[in-house]
Amino acid sequence: MEIKDKILLEDLKKVIDNKSIRTLFQPIIDLKDGQILGYEALSRGPEGSELESPYKLFNLARKHNMLFTLEQVCREKALLNSKTIISGGKLFLNVDPGVIYDNNFKSGITKEIIDNIHISQEDIVIELTETTCIDDYNSFRLALDHYKQQGYQIAIDDTGAGYSGLQSIVSISYNYIKLDRSLIQDIDKEPIKQALLETFMRFSRKINSKVIAEGIETMAELDTLLAMGVDYGQGYLIARPQEKIGYNLEIVDYILRKNKEKKGFVDQNTIGKVAKRNTTIDISTDINRIIDIFEEDRGLGSLVVLDNESIVGLITRNRALYNNLDRNRDIFEIIKQNPLKVDYYTTIEEVIDKSMRRDLVDLYDCIIITKDDNYFGTVSIKELLKFCLNSDTREKVDTSYFNELFQRLVI
Repeated sequence: MEIKDKILLEDLKKVIDNKSIRTLFQPIIDLKDGQILGYEALSRGPEGSELESPYKLFNLARKHNMLFTLEQVCREKALLNSKTIISGGKLFLNVDPGVIYDNNFKSGITKEIIDNIHISQEDIVIELTETTCIDDYNSFRLALDHYKQQGYQIAIDDTGAGYSGLQSIVSISYNYIKLDRSLIQDIDKEPIKQALLETFMRFSRKINSKVIAEGIETMAELDTLLAMGVDYGQGYLIARPQEKIGYNLEIVDYILRKNKEKKGFVDQNTIGKVAKRNTTIDISTDINRIIDIFEEDRGLGSLVVLDNESIVGLITRNRALYNNLDRNRDIFEIIKQNPLKVDYYTTIEEVIDKSMRRDLVDLYDCIIITKDDNYFGTVSIKELLKFCLNSDTREKVDTSYFNELFQRLVI
């Protein structure tokens, strides 16, 4: 070992022994209202030293099999520092996947620290970095499940930066998917990046994850992310990593203003604008009367069943008239009690997305629209397709959703 390497190793040991790690905090904000989701804790070595850089610090620890010990110190310092400066919000703690496999790994070590300083585990997000390749996703998933069972949430960092990140998000269920800066940079100018981001957004909705865009540095990038409906944002435009908490309040005002403008457009593109107030029946309606209603109106595809103002379910034409010689059936034998229901202000894209997720047997059922939690009307699949094909609305609707729905209906 060269003299310089020996000196660096001794410096690393001192940093760990003296716990001389600095913690910087960078806010993550909600791109709908500018409110704080939480803070990412970023560890640095002693200021002005050669190990101040996290890249040098963690690579040296990894090289000398001291990564677990260093990360333990970093987590402890982050938790201790967050207690005094963060009120509310989540704390994102960076964890190298390699630590999971460290021989010194002790199950529950983070919990012991949290218990000692009285921070709720539900407020902790374990953010997995992509610096170490995950060799065995099955055992890694089990390790993460251990943390989830204790109440922690899990985030994957640097998604989109490489193959391993993509492999990880299809192998493990994450609460948050953090998109790498390389995808966000100049996204306002690059349609290919926008298309990829759109794919991540739709994927995250289907697996109930939230997307965090990292590295936002320009207003143009922010505008694009707001227009695309990204969940959360982080970057120098909002705030640089710092020891004291603070962020750009002007950005919050800007986000609120832009989303208010966007809402004016969205109101014109919601499912309630397409809904029709079709025939409904009361839960007490006789089954003979139900059959008669369908036979009298050949174009009627379904009936919504109500109990006062509450929606009980849906009766389709096929269910009512199938084997209709038996008119002594109980009404509950033909009611679909869990039909697709959406709020009046749900966007067309969201409704199409929800429709596609239904079982094939339910795919053609009408969609029930509610307003203020009460029945408002219905939209048939035919009416939805007709709306999307209308020349006045085609430019307002994300056609990729429509195309997928059409393909599934054809199949």
